[in-house]
Order: sequence, then structure tokens, then C-alpha cells
Amino acid sequence: MKLYDKMKLYDKMKLYDKMKLYDKMKLYDKMKLYDKMKLYDKMKLYDKMKLCLNIFRIKKRIIIQTSIM
Repeated sequence: MKLYDKMKLYDKMKLYDKMKLYDKMKLYDKMKLYDKMKLYDKMKLYDKMKLCLNIFRIKKRIIIQTSIM
């Protein structure tokens, strides 16, 4: 690693330490969300379709339950 890159990295770390806990959590949530998105992109088409079907089934079930009540 070049000295310049190390310095930049160090600045980012210092900046991270200065961030409030709330901002750190928001950043962490964004990272988790990003990981999920990347995971979703890597999923095979078949798995995506299954996921969509599951979501649809759950929604349908909720609609049926609410209509019975």
C-alpha cells in the first residue's frame, strides 16, 4: 500500500470514529442493504422467481385472512 493510500484510509477511519452512533448505524444499515442487493443480483433467475412467488403467496394469504375477519 502506498503511503498516500494509507493516509487516506486513516483519514476515513478518523472520520468514522468522529461519526455519531446514529450515523454509524445508518451507514451500517446501508451496507447491509447493499449486501442484500448484491446477493439478490447474484441469485439465479429461478430463485428470484421463487422469491417473488413466496412474496405473492404471503400477500394473498394476508388478503384472504383480512377478508374472513
